[in-house]
Amino acid sequence: MQQQQQNKTATAAAAASLLLPFPYKLYEMIEYACNSEFSSSISWSPDGRYFIIHDKEVMMDNLAPKFFKQTQYRSFVSVFRYSIDYH
Repeated sequence: MQQQQQNKTATAAAAASLLLPFPYKLYEMIEYACNSEFSSSISWSPDGRYFIIHDKEVMMDNLAPKFFKQTQYRSFVSVFRYSIDYH
């Protein structure tokens, strides 16, 4: 039951994220990961001021496709840097 709810949440978040800018998508992905079996791949820092990527392969293979078009880590980082520099 919980897995079905997580899948529904991820599907809804993915659909909504198509219209959102990168920082919002990233936030949604991290929140989803923290409340799912992917919490060991990406999480918030203990003080919540930044995020930590613990396992980039799991993140890019299992999480990123639910929220982003980028499926390569290098592309993800590039878009992340752009969003910080210009937004």
